[in-house]
Amino acid sequence: MKKNKKIIESFLFLLFSLLLLLTSTLAWFSINTGGVDVDDLINQVGSYSVDTNLQVKKNDGDWVVITTDQQLEILLSNTVPADAFYFRLTISNTGTKSVVGGVQLSDITSLSEEEGFDMRDVFYLVDGACYVDEALQEVTPNSSDVITLYEGTIYEQELSLYRFSNITSSGIITLATGITVGVGESVLVSFQIAYDSDTSNEGYQNGIFQINTIQLYFS
Repeated sequence: MKKNKKIIESFLFLLFSLLLLLTSTLAWFSINTGGVDVDDLINQVGSYSVDTNLQVKKNDGDWVVITTDQQLEILLSNTVPADAFYFRLTISNTGTKSVVGGVQLSDITSLSEEEGFDMRDVFYLVDGACYVDEALQEVTPNSSDVITLYEGTIYEQELSLYRFSNITSSGIITLATGITVGVGESVLVSFQIAYDSDTSNEGYQNGIFQINTIQLYFS
């Protein structure tokens, strides 16, 4: 009897140990999944219910659904002057009341191996234009001054008035405001960005332009 009791106690202890190990393993796994948010590119501010769908295409390529800043970073990498990127953001109201708000770009960065070469000078919002369905909204540049780089050299380049470095205010670009989305309705926000075709200085060659956040604010 004592022998059987010891066997049972040993078995129960082993079972308890295995359960403890399994629980610890699951807890470690849940903590170390990285906390990846698949919608970390689009940041929604305010109390409302909308669904979003972002599609981007490069030049004449296929439309690609983008949900993370990493995906957009890959699409915007390995670019050459004259490359163009087309964005279309569908916003659908899934709530119980109409909402009004806008769309902004923020956390726009330039990564360059060469000091003094800012990719935000050579990437620009085409025509300063953003469309909400068919309605045009124009972005106002910070300055209307004409800026020419490397004047008198083979790299001479007149910068676009709508270059990202000239339409950013406090790190934010407001693309559209006053967007009204009725209950059960959708709107399409579209715009185009491009890598200035006149860019020839090799200092920009390995630079990377990034848009890390698209911000929606509705009420």
